[in-house]
Amino acid sequence: MTTPSKHEMIQQSYLELVSVRNKIMDFEQEMAEELSFVAAENRVHARNLVHYTGLKRQDITRLQTRLLALGLNPLDHPESNILGTIDAVLGALTPSAEPLPAFNPSGVTFEAHSTTNTAIVMATLPPEAAHNYQISLHLLEAGMNIARIRSSRGDQHAWEKMIHNLRRASADSKKKCLIMLDLDSTIRIGEFRHHNPAIKIEPERNEKGQVVRNAVVRFVLPGHQPKPGIPEIPIEKVNYHLLKNNDSIFLRDSAERSRRMQITDVKKDYIEAETDKTIYLDSGIRIMFLRKSEIIDHANIGKLPSVEMQLTVFKGDDLIITPSGNPGQPAIRNDKGQILQPAGISCTCPEFFTSVNPGERIFFRNGKLEGMIREVKESEIQVKITQSRKIGHQLCRGQHLFFPDSNLHLPVLNPSVWQNLEFAAQHTDLIGLSSSYTPGDLKLIHELMNEKSAKKMGVILKVETLSDLKNLPQLMLAAMQNELFGVVVHPQKLAIGQQTERLVEILAQVSDWCKAARIPVVQNNRNLTGSMEPQPCND
Repeated sequence: MTTPSKHEMIQQSYLELVSVRNKIMDFEQEMAEELSFVAAENRVHARNLVHYTGLKRQDITRLQTRLLALGLNPLDHPESNILGTIDAVLGALTPSAEPLPAFNPSGVTFEAHSTTNTAIVMATLPPEAAHNYQISLHLLEAGMNIARIRSSRGDQHAWEKMIHNLRRASADSKKKCLIMLDLDSTIRIGEFRHHNPAIKIEPERNEKGQVVRNAVVRFVLPGHQPKPGIPEIPIEKVNYHLLKNNDSIFLRDSAERSRRMQITDVKKDYIEAETDKTIYLDSGIRIMFLRKSEIIDHANIGKLPSVEMQLTVFKGDDLIITPSGNPGQPAIRNDKGQILQPAGISCTCPEFFTSVNPGERIFFRNGKLEGMIREVKESEIQVKITQSRKIGHQLCRGQHLFFPDSNLHLPVLNPSVWQNLEFAAQHTDLIGLSSSYTPGDLKLIHELMNEKSAKKMGVILKVETLSDLKNLPQLMLAAMQNELFGVVVHPQKLAIGQQTERLVEILAQVSDWCKAARIPVVQNNRNLTGSMEPQPCND
């Protein structure tokens, strides 16, 4: 086989690169309608994103090899200015490509993009920020310039308090900060069954088991306003005016042990007592008030608040997932400890039952607990736990479910999301959207924002799963109809179920798309320095 001459390589490279450029321009024409919706401020950047998409649709491997052999730019990193890079290479090829016609860019111009090194730091506001002004002030001083509010935590009343404190801290510190309401679209564990456990009252003991501080309990009467810090046990109405300090309370606890407590304080709505013994208190237990050996009065413990069950699963366990409305519960066992019915949890998204298949992995606890889907039925998924720590992992309501192998098709615009969108239009600057949304969803959201908000709202797309990458370019283009626009990547979530090499590749892909769209770097930072940093959470 004859090796082509340098002149032939130049000619061939020139023609191929012109063909590549023409196909990119043809693709831009195909995307003309989508580009027409883009905000004027983003139009130039949106075109570059479209050009990058058009380039990625073509295989230019051989062309890159020839360009590299000729000592020219091989188009390996042209993301920030696609046409500018291609035109520069064509310009270098043209003088040597005669008698081919000189390259003419047909009047298409595309200005270079100047980047900034200013990082955008996003921090998640903890629930305490609703009533602690210092948290917002501290985060601003630590460098936060986007404050994230999770729609999965708290309610609109709490969010308003957070926003009030943040606006005040921003004014006091003279540091600007945008506020983003992050719309939750993740699949979560649903509610569990409730039960009424006994309340354990236990004194403080040292390492030798000796009591160093008595336990204090408050028996509260009807009408009492709850106060934090001391266990409160409801009782029926009692003649509190007959009682005095140093009187005694006698009872048999739920473990059938006789227990005596000493009254230390008597008020109209509660009676405080202390003990140096461990006591288990349950609903219906009869208590007697004594002065020396004389019974002064008596009452029954009222209904104690129920608590939601949690369950612990271990490697090898079976787990059943059902739709919401079927509260989760631990495994049911017989007297010998044998499992009669596996543990079960519910799922907040019923549509996911048609989106997963046997053999696919499922992760809990941010990837620390792994299972394999064994069987999928219409309203039940059977899972075998394949990886867990020796002491097991606890599952409870609200934790995320991750499906790195599944192609999920889930609805995202439900009534709750619309209510949160209306709140965001009135109170925040940005909304955070999962990349599971569609371009049509983003258009509807944009219309709502324009209708409900007096200011121009921004959009930040979240990349959290592999499925988010599939439609990312189209979603980025749709999101650019908003003047403020960005992409935030959650490496910790993307890493679930992935090899390190694959994660590096994924992050590089997202980075390249962001360069092509010319959007800022958004860093989701949960570890700002200081004593009041936001804590890691399940979402």
